[in-house]
Amino acid sequence: LARRLAGRAAAASQDERLDETGVQRQIERFDERYDRISERVADSGSAPARQALERARVHRERAANLLSEGKLEAALRQIKAGFDLLAAANDLAG
Repeated sequence: LARRLAGRAAAASQDERLDETGVQRQIERFDERYDRISERVADSGSAPARQALERARVHRERAANLLSEGKLEAALRQIKAGFDLLAAANDLAG
């Protein structure tokens, strides 16, 4: 799953403007979505949704770390994978 999501993120990242500000905006969008979806996941009680949400958060943290190291492409791939996992968590929460 992680490889598939990373591949999808890489393909999507080609359409993104690759600069520090753009990646930071994606991380901020992730944080906003994460807050909304985490409430829904908690209310659902779904273990698979919770696991997808936790994995999404790991990708977000990796993205932030890579961004701070100036590795923009890698950071963008990680945050895109995080978005995919957020969507999966949302779907699993019902």
